[in-house]
Amino acid sequence: IFSRIVEKEKTLTFKKLQGDGYDYRSFLFLNLLEELKVPVELYVGDIKTNREIFDAQKSLKELRSKAKNAIEEQGINVLYLIFGFIEWTEKIGPNEKVLKSPLLLVPVSLTLEAQKKPYKIARMDDEIVTNPTLMYLFKENYGITIPEYGVEHKSIDDYFDTIEKMVVENGWNISRETNLGIVSFQKMNMYKDLVENRD
Repeated sequence: IFSRIVEKEKTLTFKKLQGDGYDYRSFLFLNLLEELKVPVELYVGDIKTNREIFDAQKSLKELRSKAKNAIEEQGINVLYLIFGFIEWTEKIGPNEKVLKSPLLLVPVSLTLEAQKKPYKIARMDDEIVTNPTLMYLFKENYGITIPEYGVEHKSIDDYFDTIEKMVVENGWNISRETNLGIVSFQKMNMYKDLVENRD
């Protein structure tokens, strides 16, 4: 997905049931045929999610709506394709809390040409971002400087390996998974602005 959307800047589609007349019972039957390795053209699209097809469509509709509202009302994009998560622990009093934080964020758009067409995802012109809140937190609290993703990294796996070597001593690791979600850095930007203009 990273290669096709980020490096090659291709537009991909989310898997959708092929045809117009499927109800849920038809879907379950066709899905069973697919699991039994009976050749049935059930889906069209490039990206398969870890959710049932109907749940995935509902989630995509909600994400598209929230992203569209943020652009119209605030003029900012909040929809990102997230690559990699850092699984780490934070001490809260005598206890430790296990956290999972997004690492690399690629701004994307989610479009739908018509009701029965699949959702399309494409990279936006904005920069790829390494989670700025996480970068700040790790530097301030743990003395770990997470590098930005750049041309010096041969691949996304090379980038994840670099960070993993930095955090493994703390017993933390990188989860190599991809998610699509709403992310906003407005509060972080306000905080940085206040710190930088303290005087």
